[in-house]
Amino acid sequence: MERGSGRFGAGAAAIAFSAAALVAAAVVLVFHPFDPAAPRSVGTTSIPSGPTTGSGNEIAPPQPPAPTDRLVAEAVGEDLEVFDAPGATVPSRVLRRADEASGHLVLLVRTPPRDDGWLEVELAVRPNGSLGWVRSDDVSLATTPFRIEIRLGAHSLRVLEGDDVVVEAPLGIGAEAPPLPGDYFLRELLAPDEPFGDYGPLAYALSGYALSPTSVLGGDGRLALHGTSNPTDLLVDGGPGSLRVTNDVITYLARTVGPPLGTPVTIIP
Repeated sequence: MERGSGRFGAGAAAIAFSAAALVAAAVVLVFHPFDPAAPRSVGTTSIPSGPTTGSGNEIAPPQPPAPTDRLVAEAVGEDLEVFDAPGATVPSRVLRRADEASGHLVLLVRTPPRDDGWLEVELAVRPNGSLGWVRSDDVSLATTPFRIEIRLGAHSLRVLEGDDVVVEAPLGIGAEAPPLPGDYFLRELLAPDEPFGDYGPLAYALSGYALSPTSVLGGDGRLALHGTSNPTDLLVDGGPGSLRVTNDVITYLARTVGPPLGTPVTIIP
């Protein structure tokens, strides 16, 4: 499917929710992993190799990622040990793939890979901005050319692929879990059982959290970028969620643009 202009007249929004369920207006909303056909998946795309040279039997060394690309790490096992420093022998925490509704445990690589087999990564844990170190043998690496910018003051969403803007839309800011400025990444892509509810047909869980869990949502305070079936939600702040876009926008973003899990997200005041 060819992409359109990616510019919409109504915008983006994010919520805090439990990966398992949301409770709103006495209705339990269950979220399931969503696996669109078009988007690229982390772990299946490696850093590209260069073209063949000479007789055609020699392979050029791998090309480095483009300056705007970021490395994403996905756990290859069920458990992923995280350490406070490279070379440490006792993990400070263990992340589990089973805790991710999507079945993908992804982390955004913070700094260039080291020669000693350690990677510094951004973690999807409290407090926001937490960092850790993982062994490169415990993860597979892929690149993402995408990045997402959310400007709260301007109520705007921009998705860039390299230097090209591929989605641009206004957004609404919910009151249930107001998003905090900072650097995050796409953690999961989920679909609610009720696609015409307050959160639309799809929700990208972010790696960040609201200041506290929200009893209204019955969740752990996780932030998300989601749709809404009520267009008036984009006209005023407040109401359900935390960052919301129209259903057309979130569907176009997931099905046509397809930024992979691990894509960086910057929320700007």
